[in-house]
Amino acid sequence: KINKIKKYFKKSDIFVFENKNIVEGCGRLENDHIWMIYVNPKNHRKGIGSRIMKKLESLARKRKMKKVYLYPLDSAVGFYKKLGYRLIKSDIKGDKEMMKVLR
Repeated sequence: KINKIKKYFKKSDIFVFENKNIVEGCGRLENDHIWMIYVNPKNHRKGIGSRIMKKLESLARKRKMKKVYLYPLDSAVGFYKKLGYRLIKSDIKGDKEMMKVLR
């Protein structure tokens, strides 16, 4: 299962959070954008999403990136704000963009 996911996103760096060979969450970094953060709903509020984000941000820092961007769902804006992201764009259609300066 994981190899299929990795093959599909060849140009991205994927972080997969597994527990007993079951994918509980994942996310990807492509250039300076973080995409497709997912955590199994039964494992929400257990720190998995934060761990995935920290891993992807660490990888971005190693690549000398100064900022990372993402496009959150409305329901996830609060989560990302807690991680230090700030809203830099919100349009009339509801599309949003957030950014974090990496230190």
